[in-house]
Amino acid sequence: MWIRRAVLSTALLAALSLPAAASAQNVMLTSDRSCYGPNQVISLTGYGFTPDSDVALSADGQQLGLGIADYDGIFSASLRAPRLPFASLPLRFTATDQTYLLNRASTTVRLTALDVSVTPRGGDPTRPRRIRARGFFNGNILYAHVRHSGHTRNVRLGNLQGPCRRLDVTRRLFGGGVRAGAYSLHFDTNRRYFRAAGPRVSYAVRIASVAKGPGAAAAAVAQASWVRLAP
Repeated sequence: MWIRRAVLSTALLAALSLPAAASAQNVMLTSDRSCYGPNQVISLTGYGFTPDSDVALSADGQQLGLGIADYDGIFSASLRAPRLPFASLPLRFTATDQTYLLNRASTTVRLTALDVSVTPRGGDPTRPRRIRARGFFNGNILYAHVRHSGHTRNVRLGNLQGPCRRLDVTRRLFGGGVRAGAYSLHFDTNRRYFRAAGPRVSYAVRIASVAKGPGAAAAAVAQASWVRLAP
């Protein structure tokens, strides 16, 4: 299991008062958000548990630890979201009252890795590409920065959507008259390229001139090859 650690703490919410003898139908477990990126804090709050009772928290069936409900039957838990390798998956948390085991509640959140996929990766570099991104929690708009010989082409891709900050668009990344050579391509939420930026996904792109056609009639056509760079 990739949950590294769970830190459980008590919390007092004075505005909410629950009866001392809570019933199972009143138990609730909530999260502050529905989607989290690597290392972000997942904050959970449980309501309706036996006052001053231990509450066990588990994730997908694996026990994480115990918290204590306060005198209103409320408890809180905080833990770090794990790092995922280019994936997105659900994670179900369950809180169980240790005094009255029928008091149990669950909530499901989604974990997502920072990721950008580009298709197709080969062929004419000036053709439009389908770009699918997720996990950019530090901004509202995704940009692409094409770097070559000290020059940068900045391309606005679109607004990130939903709790996992997703984008699915088709855009032209390279302009006309592109030259052969080595390029770097960076995706982030900055309007302009900065060397030391926040979360970013990068590719190395090599563009070569390839002869197309028979004999002397052959024409040079640009072809691109893409390699994703390690973060």
